[in-house]
Amino acid sequence: MKKKYISFVNFSLFFLIILIWSYFLYKKTIYFHIDGENAQKIVSFLEKEFHVSIDNKLVIFIVFNTLPFSSELEDIDKIALKRIRSIKIMVFFGKRLRFPFKPSFKFITDPHLRLFAIKKDEKFRKRYFLIIKNSKVIYIGKGIININDIVHLIKISSSVSSYSINGSNEMEGYLKETLKREELFLYNLKTNSYRNISNLSFKEICFIPYICPNKKYEKLLNTNMGHRIFIFPVFVNSYKVKKFLSELGSISYAYFDRKDELNLLFVNILSREPLCFKGEQGKNENY
Repeated sequence: MKKKYISFVNFSLFFLIILIWSYFLYKKTIYFHIDGENAQKIVSFLEKEFHVSIDNKLVIFIVFNTLPFSSELEDIDKIALKRIRSIKIMVFFGKRLRFPFKPSFKFITDPHLRLFAIKKDEKFRKRYFLIIKNSKVIYIGKGIININDIVHLIKISSSVSSYSINGSNEMEGYLKETLKREELFLYNLKTNSYRNISNLSFKEICFIPYICPNKKYEKLLNTNMGHRIFIFPVFVNSYKVKKFLSELGSISYAYFDRKDELNLLFVNILSREPLCFKGEQGKNENY
């Protein structure tokens, strides 16, 4: 009787170990061989797992076998929010994660699966993204997912219209025309909420296309507080901006164009310099 009991306990422990291994440790790996322009296995996987038809769309397929940074998720979401019909964005996560916001892109999460891409002798294991056009892989990139890289590739791979803005005069004219809209909802970095800035009253607007923590920006952001608002366009990293402005105490007046209300995502802004100009009197005297 004792031997039977011991055998039963051993079997139960063995079965429990198998279950734990299956749930937590087992990882199935799918290899995508990028052989020239052949991407049939990838296309079949996307159509099956995402329940979509690829057709002749431009597909951005992003793979995170490791956990992504919040800034990477934000960059992907910015592109997805544009809702361009000719572009599909699909993301795979090999680990469960908490989103810092409700994502606008299609995604699947499978902690038991790993997706590896192979191009010649190079293996892409941790994170990478593919650009697929007409069911053919036209680009594979690895490392940190960056909005500027992806937007550049979309420009040269699709029919999305884009143009350049040269110099501060042209930029100021473009912004003034856009800011005349009765509804322009930008994201306030202090309250973490959207606000219609057309209803605000301010004497000066500062448009800051790029943010880098140096003395020039510190002086600008600490001058005339309460009379300026700062607008950061869609392609700026809001996490980096928020950290920098919090340290300066300037975050109350910072607005981030997360949904690309200014339509600048596919615009090539040639100047990296901040642009400040007079604002219009709004309906509301408070920020």
